[in-house]
Amino acid sequence: MPGKFTTVYIVAFDLDDRDQAIRAFEPRVAANEEAEIEEAEILITRWGRGMAAAE
Repeated sequence: MPGKFTTVYIVAFDLDDRDQAIRAFEPRVAANEEAEIEEAEILITRWGRGMAAAE
């Protein structure tokens, strides 16, 4: 369909000392789903599996 596009965002949340969800970092735009998965894997490696990445 002409003019159709998809934007993929990477977002992650962590829990503060009161177990409230807080944003781990500002949302990041990925070029496509493959790039999103690659970026998420890098973030998990860098910050650990305690960070849950949302789709």
